[in-house]
Amino acid sequence: MTDLPPELQQLEARMAKIRLFAIVMRATDEFQSPQTAQGAALLAEHLGYVFGLEDQVRLVAAGPLDRDASGPVDGIAIIRADSRDQAQAIAANEPLPKAGWRINTVRSWELNMGALVPGARAACAIPTS
Repeated sequence: MTDLPPELQQLEARMAKIRLFAIVMRATDEFQSPQTAQGAALLAEHLGYVFGLEDQVRLVAAGPLDRDASGPVDGIAIIRADSRDQAQAIAANEPLPKAGWRINTVRSWELNMGALVPGARAACAIPTS
C-alpha cells in the first residue's frame, strides 16, 4: 500500500507477515477425562499426533486453554501449512475430533510481531524478508 503515509509504511515494513493457521479445539459432550482408560488412550494418541507435527516442523505452539477450570479441556495449536486445505486436513486427522471428542476449527493467522517471531522463523524454517 504505497498510498500510506511514510511513517506507517516504515512500521508495516517491520511486520513479519508469517502466514500460519490456528486450530481452535473445542471439547464436545463426548470428551472424557484422561483419568478414564479411554480418555488416557485418546490423550496419548492426541499427544503423539501433535508431537508428530512438531517433528515435521509444522507446529509453532500448542496447548490447553483454561486447564485450571473444571470440565472438558479446549485447546489451541498454531501450525505452519502450505494452504488452508492442508491445515484443515491436519485438524481433521487429529485423534480427538476423529473420536467426536472435539470440534476443530481452522483460522488463518498472520504473525506480525512479538517475541514469537524469531522462534517461529527458526522452528518453521521461514526465511526473513
